Amino acid sequence: MGSEGGHLEFLSKSFKKPSNVRFGYGIIVYGKTKIGENTYVGDWCILGAPSFRSIKENVEGSGCRIGKNCLLRQYNVVYEDADIKDEVETSAFVHIRENTVIGEKTYLSTHVCVEAGAMLGSRVRIAEHAIIGKGCVIEDDSFLGGSSMLAWDKKMDGTLTPVVLERGARVADNVTVVGGFRIGMGSIIGANSVVTCNIPAWSVAYGVPAKVTRKVTLKEITVFNEVLAKRYGKTKPSILDLYLESQ
Repeated sequence: MGSEGGHLEFLSKSFKKPSNVRFGYGIIVYGKTKIGENTYVGDWCILGAPSFRSIKENVEGSGCRIGKNCLLRQYNVVYEDADIKDEVETSAFVHIRENTVIGEKTYLSTHVCVEAGAMLGSRVRIAEHAIIGKGCVIEDDSFLGGSSMLAWDKKMDGTLTPVVLERGARVADNVTVVGGFRIGMGSIIGANSVVTCNIPAWSVAYGVPAKVTRKVTLKEITVFNEVLAKRYGKTKPSILDLYLESQ
């Protein structure tokens, strides 16, 4: 590693920085990290950080992949073998662990932690201080509220039992979803809930433990669909299309 220019960059010899990628101050890049065009990496970010395995074996690690037109703000840490797709945006102090996938146009807010092996789809929004456990899956167009947690260890014995949020699921603030359970397509989980069972598609649930209280309405899905279309453009099939097909 060595310092380049006036920006105090510590770059792996295996890394080749594209000319149209902008770095802030104090960037550290490990391994064969690859960054797409027109991406900005904020101050004091670490890219391709070695996993425990690489440190134990005393090898450099493989680096990470970051797509085109991404915006990573200051103090992000992205571990090796993470795959960040195009147009992803993060706030400060985001941790993205090894072997994760972050889909296109996804947004991660301040102090979000995405644990190893988790997979996030496209157009996902994660609010501040949320934790996404090992191997958990969040499908396209979903939302996870602030200080919410998707657990991965239901029996607290180290067994991997990830949570799945199906497409268009919305989870409010301060919710815990216990490992191994699934939130169905288009469902809504109210704030401060603890989910200890599978939630069917197109349902509204809340409480400790969370219980289904009713079905989502056509109006609720229509408004949500309009928000998605305004923010990202129209997709096919849309969340409204999927709702209408299910009725």
